[in-house]
Amino acid sequence: MDCGTKKTNTDPVHGPQNVNVVDVRARQLTVQWETFGYAVTRCHSYNLTVQYQYVFNQQEFAAEELIQTSSHYTLRGLRPFVTVRLRLVLANPEGSKESEEIVKQTEEDVPGSVPMESLQNTPYEEKIFMQWKAPNETNGVITLYEITYKALSSLDPSADLTTQRGRVFKLRNETHHLFVSLYPGTTYFFTLKASTNKGFGPPVTTRITTKIAAPMMPEYESETALNETETTITILLKPAQSRGAPISSYQLVVKEERKSKTRRAASEAPECFSAPFSFRNASILNSAYYFAADLPPSSLTVVQPFTVGDNKSYGGFWNPPLSPAKSYSIYFQAMSRANGETKINCVRLARKVVIGRGQITTPYILVIPSEGASTQDSDAMEPEKQVDGTVKMAGVIAGILMFIIILLGVILTFKRREIHTWRTLSVGKLAKKQKETASSSTQQREMGPITTADKSTTKVSTLHKDDPFSTSSPDLNGFTSPSPCSFSVQGSKTLQSKSLLNSYYSGTLKDICA
Repeated sequence: MDCGTKKTNTDPVHGPQNVNVVDVRARQLTVQWETFGYAVTRCHSYNLTVQYQYVFNQQEFAAEELIQTSSHYTLRGLRPFVTVRLRLVLANPEGSKESEEIVKQTEEDVPGSVPMESLQNTPYEEKIFMQWKAPNETNGVITLYEITYKALSSLDPSADLTTQRGRVFKLRNETHHLFVSLYPGTTYFFTLKASTNKGFGPPVTTRITTKIAAPMMPEYESETALNETETTITILLKPAQSRGAPISSYQLVVKEERKSKTRRAASEAPECFSAPFSFRNASILNSAYYFAADLPPSSLTVVQPFTVGDNKSYGGFWNPPLSPAKSYSIYFQAMSRANGETKINCVRLARKVVIGRGQITTPYILVIPSEGASTQDSDAMEPEKQVDGTVKMAGVIAGILMFIIILLGVILTFKRREIHTWRTLSVGKLAKKQKETASSSTQQREMGPITTADKSTTKVSTLHKDDPFSTSSPDLNGFTSPSPCSFSVQGSKTLQSKSLLNSYYSGTLKDICA
């Protein structure tokens, strides 16, 4: 009997029963259920489907598949480590019945690869800093990251790369690492992969090259010259060691010791010289240093002496004689160039100090050789600026003398004004006293005859009147008081005293009583 021939309900009696997941893997599930016959389906024509859904990368997936078998079925193409919700549906033409929902989680799988675009690196001379992000498909819980590296090649042909390799493990939350003890100027090959409990996923690879480093300068026990004269200083040159790139050239640098407000500590590493100033350019730009020589690496394969100030040219730089009136520091530096980088290292080899800067130094003339002149033909020299301590001292003394002269002029001016004021007051007082004397004489004539004593006084006054160098005037008490320009002379010694006074005070009276 087919479905629908009776008026009664012909829906399935119930849905699939005893549904279980009997096999769980990373990307598939196997479902098993109890078989059923016509008594359950109520129809010879029916179908069985499985409906399922899960969430992956925050996206929901849902699907339905038709089951052709009678008691079990395997769902394939699932995602690892996701929670799957499923149910079986039994349906005939008249209706359908569902089983209970089953929730099951798929197992973990090996993770996907680390995103190549997330790889970031920062190279240094002897270090490389690398960081990355977790795989887009973790397929479980990331437990470890494994990074292997090895050196492929170096810009320095003398570098030994046999030991430049290693392996590093990082925890799931450590998505960065700093690789140390690397060799400068070297290209390294890196392999990075992530793992879950199921194992490591596919790797990603990259190449990173460290930056070149400055050459390693040789060690010197002290800053002692082999020989020193007024215009030269001989030092010992030792080859430097390359680090990451071959040495391109060596330079001898002469730096004039100038006084400055700030002085670096003696233990501080010297600052190297990147701008190649020749002696001519240094003079024009007032630079404190100049290159005395540029030597190719082939010319310095063994230890050898070098004389600074020998008046020759090396590599296009003139090595002029040193000034006896200046102090210098002599530096030796090595330079490496590669991949657009330039690294310099230097060391001070010697110092030339002037003793007794205040002494007169005999000037000398330097003539700079013409452009392109060879070492042997560089006999022409150019004048060099001299700083003479004696000239500086003479300028200071001249300034002090000028100040003293101006000060004496000011003092003399004040003295003259004081004398003029005093003379004016003295003349006024003298006129006043003469007026009082004349008034007193008039009163005596009106009073009557003059006594003997008065005559004597009158006679002396007459002598005073006739003496141009002697003037007197009575004070308030009736006595004569000599003024600065008056001298009282009595008796027969008048003419003699007059002569003596005239000879002694002639110069002084002219200046004061004029």
